[in-house]
Amino acid sequence: MRSNVQGAWEGTQPEPAREQIKAATQFELGGVSFSVIPLGPTHTSNESLVWLEQDAVLFSGDSVYVERMLNVGPQSQHRPWIEAFTTIEALNPKVLVPGHGHPTTLKVAQRDTRDYLVYLREQVAELLDAGSDIQSVNTIDQSRFSYLAAYEELHGRNAQRVYEEMEWE
Repeated sequence: MRSNVQGAWEGTQPEPAREQIKAATQFELGGVSFSVIPLGPTHTSNESLVWLEQDAVLFSGDSVYVERMLNVGPQSQHRPWIEAFTTIEALNPKVLVPGHGHPTTLKVAQRDTRDYLVYLREQVAELLDAGSDIQSVNTIDQSRFSYLAAYEELHGRNAQRVYEEMEWE
């Protein structure tokens, strides 16, 4: 039976954040210490991590997708997304809770998110170096990532988006 999510919010009023976290900031809530670590642009323009250092658990939000193909949308920036993995890897989490998919390991997060973005970037760079146009992204063989859910729906659009970003670098 599904819970009544809408009813759960009854009597509450949404309130926007009063300030943006611009540097790693520690908090304690209910006896649990955690840090909020801003990453900057990845899937969206201002992604952050939540790090529970004492348990080595990292909540990555949409900076990590596993089991499902990520979406490089018009709001995304693939190069900073790749660079964000430097911060994620430095934390070396035992458990990583992604924005999409089940809790996982750093190795799986690297494979399903970072490695996919790096691969797309390398393949698009080859096309750009050869003077190929955006239609040529259809020739990129992304089949090694076809195990990811939503692969058929997203792999072509992702390649186009990475091409669009890279042609203006």
